[in-house]
Amino acid sequence: MTLQGQLTPEDEAEYHDKAFGLLIPLLTLRPVPSQDAALLATSVILRMSEQFAELAEDAQHHLNGAFSLFGNANTKWSPSRLDVGGTAFWIYLRESLRLCFLNEQTCQFNLDLIEYDLDPLNNLDEAWANRMTYLLARTCNICWSKSGSRSILQARIDQLQDLVEVWQDIVPETYRPWYDHQKPTDVFSTIRYLSTWHVIGWQQFFAARVMLAVYSPNRPTDGSMSEVNQYLHVDI
Repeated sequence: MTLQGQLTPEDEAEYHDKAFGLLIPLLTLRPVPSQDAALLATSVILRMSEQFAELAEDAQHHLNGAFSLFGNANTKWSPSRLDVGGTAFWIYLRESLRLCFLNEQTCQFNLDLIEYDLDPLNNLDEAWANRMTYLLARTCNICWSKSGSRSILQARIDQLQDLVEVWQDIVPETYRPWYDHQKPTDVFSTIRYLSTWHVIGWQQFFAARVMLAVYSPNRPTDGSMSEVNQYLHVDI
């Protein structure tokens, strides 16, 4: 350990190797590895360490390992599933979205395996953040897919835009900021929320809104940058 309490590169490599050495045998000893919550959680925790490598050096071993586990679980993943396995899945999906944005690519996970629900009676903050994570994954698939005509793309964007706006309309009151203030000298307002889930939900909400506006075939493409910026301000 260093004086600051942080792991040295040598210690980090040692703990990583030990965790990996424990994980591999469990994958073969358990009858159904994809239903073992501890294995699912371990896979996404290992990915957290792996993803901090430079993009060109990121082998994505643990991300692909998590993909094989979650994709073969023979189950539908719901935003409202908040046990260890469900929480691990939504962490995995957010880890996948990081690469989607870095590479401007679609999500590797089959989103048909997600059972999207929008139950206003389920007001658990984490579930609402998970719902927006799912919508952002769909946004990546629509905006960065190479197939489909302009009319098909616009129809898909309009449909998803409706779902994103419904999320905004019925999100629990707990998602409202408890502090919002902007000083004359500040470029941005200082906004504070009660939970990290609220921050994740709104960050992904605005990311989806911006992408849907930018990739819309109906947006102005031949005007000046000021006209494009005005379009985004009006739309978002």
